[in-house]
Amino acid sequence: MKITKFPHYVKKLYQLGPRTAAKVISNKMQNSFFEQYARYQADHKKASYSWPTIAYKYGAGEFKDYWSLLQKRSLTASQELYEKQLSDTESLMHQADSFANNCFDILGSRDQCLMVMPWHSDFRLRYQHPDADYLFDKSLFYKDISINSGLTDRLVKDIKVPWELSRCAHFFVLGAAFKKSNELVYARAFQDYVQDWLDENPFLLGPNWVCPMDVGIRAFNWVWAFHFFKDSQDIDPVFWERFVSSLYDHLTYLENNWEVYNKTSNHYLSDLIGYYALTWFFGDLKGMAKKASWCQKQLLKEFEKQVFEEGTDYEGSTAYHRLVTEIFYHFYLLSQEHGFSMPESFLTKLRKMFTFIDWCSVTDQELVKIGDDDSGKLLYYGITKELVDELKTIPKANEKEKFFREFGLAVYKDAQWHMTLRHHAYQEQQPSGHFHNDVASITLAIKGIPVFVDPGSYVYTPSEVWRNKFRSITAHNSFYVEDVESVLFTERSLFTLDVPENKVGHNPWKVTHNLYSIPASRTVSFENEKIVLIEDVWEEVPGHTFTSCWNFTLAPHITAQKEGLAWHLLYDDKLLATLQCEDLVFERKDSWFAPGYGHKVPCSRLVARCDLGIQPVKIRIKRV
Repeated sequence: MKITKFPHYVKKLYQLGPRTAAKVISNKMQNSFFEQYARYQADHKKASYSWPTIAYKYGAGEFKDYWSLLQKRSLTASQELYEKQLSDTESLMHQADSFANNCFDILGSRDQCLMVMPWHSDFRLRYQHPDADYLFDKSLFYKDISINSGLTDRLVKDIKVPWELSRCAHFFVLGAAFKKSNELVYARAFQDYVQDWLDENPFLLGPNWVCPMDVGIRAFNWVWAFHFFKDSQDIDPVFWERFVSSLYDHLTYLENNWEVYNKTSNHYLSDLIGYYALTWFFGDLKGMAKKASWCQKQLLKEFEKQVFEEGTDYEGSTAYHRLVTEIFYHFYLLSQEHGFSMPESFLTKLRKMFTFIDWCSVTDQELVKIGDDDSGKLLYYGITKELVDELKTIPKANEKEKFFREFGLAVYKDAQWHMTLRHHAYQEQQPSGHFHNDVASITLAIKGIPVFVDPGSYVYTPSEVWRNKFRSITAHNSFYVEDVESVLFTERSLFTLDVPENKVGHNPWKVTHNLYSIPASRTVSFENEKIVLIEDVWEEVPGHTFTSCWNFTLAPHITAQKEGLAWHLLYDDKLLATLQCEDLVFERKDSWFAPGYGHKVPCSRLVARCDLGIQPVKIRIKRV
């Protein structure tokens, strides 16, 4: 530690408080001790545990005896999970056959059939730019691998690609197909994948040991694979011994690499859910029940911390809310496997989490994008419509509006309209890394067809330019001061946004903020069943010489045609709605929309600008 930084660290510890500071310091010390010991072991390929070592530590005996105990373990509480998806035999087998032949669509790569598994490369970038550096060094100790950001609009290699592939989400599909058909091709594919992964990813070496979150999710998927394949007569005990020993490596790794900071996030939750699954898997070993109990308490504590009482995730993103909901749902299922009872308050709030997803769903498959979206899931199918319908709170009769004040989102939903309005809601204890500059932004769908959309998140570290473009105020459906972000992007801060604290008022359809040091407000109302009125106001404008801008990003399938001051919005060449404003002259410009991480498609946006003093501005949207 540099002496000049000592006051900074003292101030930081004071801000954390004694209990949190002690936890952070203890975690850092444990990580440091583990690193010092493990570095030498890993460099000499001796870090991985063998079964004899594990057996000696726990008095577990020979592997064949332990394996007979393991085979009795079954995820009984989860037997009906994804019942609809797995009952579609044709679709299941088609996807399993694709995976058995090394064909993947990873983070925007589109379908790629691979000759050799690219565990250490951004194979997506390789196909786009063959001259680019797309490889990560698989020989480096995991702590020595740096993640460098691209500084221009040309993408550099993305470590999330090998991470995503190494989460092994495809094991669930292979396992489910094997369980249904008993076809050996799926068991052999699973075995080949695991053996190749273990050969190419020695414990603690290479990119796939860098991020604890991904280690936890991989462990979770491997435990599920065990559940599907454990009774296969064609997988030999030698394989299973190596598989089980590697899972113990995963457990050891997580115990020494918790992502514990002053503001924990979905990363720590992913660490914990993977660890919780591992403590169930190794439940026959001495002392594992104590570890499971500790983990359960941590997950309950994080549930209270990270999920608001209204049932929304405190990271301010609908996509990450969906991931966090999936994590806590599997926590609920695994707690039954462990024999732990859950408090009624947990179940009540968990239902609220599913309810939020339901309100934010435009269609069965399409969730409104608010904040970051890295397309992350715990298991292959993620949170399905069937799970939402089963676990959501039943809405009141004729309930069309819902206001999630802590998250900062008003939602209107009926058969004709789906509309959201983003409020400036933020509390100091929330992480800000997944927030966007989207204050007063709206999304709009008509009859289940998205019209005005949030742009999504294209990439993170591969390009600072693209990262900031997709989270900027100019990409969202709001009004703003020209060339000025509502919250400035500081240098090299891809995962922070210095959002000032603000509590939301009680009016769901009026947003007020002071992010430009000029009070601003947006009010949304329904003039009648066919017309939405948006009223935008800058207060106290005399003396200011800024230019004000408006933006509406159109969904890729929406085309816009101008007639006078009105813009006709068409879907499939049929008029869907009209945007009209007598105060502004809108122009159509090219833009981008990211349906998922790593994938962007062209779209259009309507943009207007005028002197700051013209107000109020009234914009009407009329559906046909």
